[in-house]
Amino acid sequence: MRVFAIDIDGIIIKNKLLNVFPNTAKKVKANHLIKRCALRCFEILEFFLIKFGLKYEINEKLVLYLNSAKDDGNTLIWIITDRSRFGIKNVLKFFKTLRYDYLQIRGILPSIFNRFALMEKYIKNPNCAIVYKSPYVKPQKEVLNNLKFINHWTIVIDDDRNFLKIAEEEGFKIFPSEGLYINDDKTFVDLLQKKSALA
Repeated sequence: MRVFAIDIDGIIIKNKLLNVFPNTAKKVKANHLIKRCALRCFEILEFFLIKFGLKYEINEKLVLYLNSAKDDGNTLIWIITDRSRFGIKNVLKFFKTLRYDYLQIRGILPSIFNRFALMEKYIKNPNCAIVYKSPYVKPQKEVLNNLKFINHWTIVIDDDRNFLKIAEEEGFKIFPSEGLYINDDKTFVDLLQKKSALA
């Protein structure tokens, strides 16, 4: 079984203007509480910008590849994002064609209570069977706790280099690798496909 643990912002969906804020938040290393507050401010700003017509572009080539990988019956798609339930609601419509199995979002509950049924009005994709809340944010290694219970080949796909480094230290495959140059979506998918073929 293969598991693709994939980020949303900057990987599945993109927007040069809106990505400025999340990318800045990724550089906040000193205090995770500050990062959580920064992300909440971004989600509120994003809500109004989307209301006024701002849209995300979806990496269609990546979505097509992941969906085709699921067709072999040997692949799970696990989304790991620092977005909250409110933040996910903002962008669900932009990647609704992705057939993911798990969704892990930002929450405040202790990890012992991290599994819950999300309200249908927030999750309209019937392919999302299980949703988790994590009290941690990237690049905290505890974000990966749920994946450690899955004894399968797992690759973490993210644009946060600090988080990828930690994921690699925790024993996961990572993509993109350090120093790997990717200039377009097709190259991204081609290189990911080659790496996942080793599973």
